[in-house]
Amino acid sequence: MESVRKLSDDDKMIEIWPQIDDENDVNDKLLNDNQKPQIMGATRTGTNQKSRIFTLNEALEYAGDGIFHKYLMFVCGICMMGVITETLVVSYIVTSAECDLSLTMTDKGLLTGAAFFGVVLSSHFWGILSDAWGRRNVLRVAVLGCFAASLCSCFSPNAAVLIVSRTCVGLFVAANAAVSYAYLGEFHSDKTRAKAVTMSGVFMAFGMIYLPALAWAIISLGQNLVIFGVEIATWRVYLTLVSLLNGLVLLGLAFLPESPKFLLTKGRARETIEVLKKVYKWNGKEKDFNIRELQLEDEESNEKRAKQNPCLIVWTQTIALFRREHVVNTIKTCFLMAGIFFASSGVYLWTPDILNNIIQYKNQSISTCDALTMAYASKNESRIIDCNDQNIDTFPFIAALGMSFVFAICYFVNGLIVTSIGKRNLLIIWTTICGLSSIILIWSTDFYTILTFLVILLTSGCCGSIISAIAIDLFPTSIKAMALCLILMCGRLFAGLGSNVIGYLLLINCDSVFWMVGAVLLGCTFVGLTIPGP
Repeated sequence: MESVRKLSDDDKMIEIWPQIDDENDVNDKLLNDNQKPQIMGATRTGTNQKSRIFTLNEALEYAGDGIFHKYLMFVCGICMMGVITETLVVSYIVTSAECDLSLTMTDKGLLTGAAFFGVVLSSHFWGILSDAWGRRNVLRVAVLGCFAASLCSCFSPNAAVLIVSRTCVGLFVAANAAVSYAYLGEFHSDKTRAKAVTMSGVFMAFGMIYLPALAWAIISLGQNLVIFGVEIATWRVYLTLVSLLNGLVLLGLAFLPESPKFLLTKGRARETIEVLKKVYKWNGKEKDFNIRELQLEDEESNEKRAKQNPCLIVWTQTIALFRREHVVNTIKTCFLMAGIFFASSGVYLWTPDILNNIIQYKNQSISTCDALTMAYASKNESRIIDCNDQNIDTFPFIAALGMSFVFAICYFVNGLIVTSIGKRNLLIIWTTICGLSSIILIWSTDFYTILTFLVILLTSGCCGSIISAIAIDLFPTSIKAMALCLILMCGRLFAGLGSNVIGYLLLINCDSVFWMVGAVLLGCTFVGLTIPGP
């Protein structure tokens, strides 16, 4: 078995490379004729050696960025898209399912938070399993479990089964959210990683577009549809179509290898080289793949840990995140993700209700909270829903669809400019603008002005992929997936907390909602200023 050697300070060298336009010239520079690489042995080689030892980052650059990475982006992107659809789909079916399953207000509250509850319960477990078992293996199991649980929820005979099945969806989707970021990032070199991870957020926006668009097409048809002579509730058809995304991800993963960085940290150098060779060929490189020797940078091998007791792995990985060298980064990234989810998801879940209530006052000069207070006061709390009424209000679907297109544009722009501006700087700009927009909403009196600043506030959710890209660079491979799972767990936890707190405060002190959300986002700005690098 090949051994994996860690670079010492004496071995580290900095090479200044001239600007080369031709890709083959770059490869020739990386691997010249006088440096014939050999299969790595345990012996140390000095600077006068004939064989070239590549770091993984150099090997990833040599493999290029082409067809393989586009396919990888598509599969991981659909996986992230599935995370959004599976966690937010309940908000689109709850009204239709209310009649079919006789849902009470308590049932609806539990159903709305079921997936988030599942995510919080399982995030820690998936992070540990991913760092011990492998990114691809965990993704395959989690996507399959999510697919099965989601399909089961489509056939729920009562509220209890639906709530339990959606909780199970959350248990599995927690892995899809965090592990897919690590899996995608570890196939990229330092030059392309931030852009790839940030750009993958566009698929999350596609998920937000897919949900209201499909709901508009299916649920708006009425309470029931007749398919092959069988009457089926529209929400069941809708939920089935949403769950099919996970089936597509399963198919895509069948053609992808394990993360090369994970394999190398496990001491499996030969398998790492085979994976890189596959990437090299997929990217259409014509020359022979000549890398024979790899070494790690700044990280310890996990080969010994693979033989440890699973319970010991749980303990060591959790403790590792709170050691002196990582604890500050752990707290910062958890705070950032919690703040972003609290503000964006917390407000997003109430956006259809806010718009439905203030649209009746759009021709009047009245502030956001004054309009909401008047609307809530005029509501009849004992309102009875007519389950025989086949007319479905489509305004929430249309409004959500329009906002989702804005989110898609924001994700796309983030991916284009993140390399030039820097991850930290981009995060600071977004949180500052969104935080100020929340505060401006308190005094806005024009309906379209309110709508504009509300949409800007909600785009703070686009910062989630930026924070994930930052975290990928802050933590070593051995605890990277664990860190991402913990960070996203904090985000999901505060998303559920935010929706409940914001819903309560909208009724008793509306202004405090926008002051609080603005303060949280501006707090993220100040924390972002302490993140190293641009």
